[in-house]
Amino acid sequence: MALNYGVNIMSDEDIIFETVGEKAQAMYDAEKAGEKCMVNVPFPIGWIAGVDVGQIRISNNRLDDVKITKSHITGHLAFEVQKADD
Repeated sequence: MALNYGVNIMSDEDIIFETVGEKAQAMYDAEKAGEKCMVNVPFPIGWIAGVDVGQIRISNNRLDDVKITKSHITGHLAFEVQKADD
């Protein structure tokens, strides 16, 4: 299991899914293809690689709280919970 402590691995060339529909479609497509993904787990763990997309469960009403990107290097999805703007 690869861990990444505090290093931002996203680049400007990564695809960022903005809408709930885009995020849901990206997750559906990745799950159907049996892809792996990366998940950001809050401190102290960091990024975990090699997670099956099929293990990710996010309800539609919470998709706005998750940043989902597709890496231009690996072509795999990355999930990161975003703090609410209060």
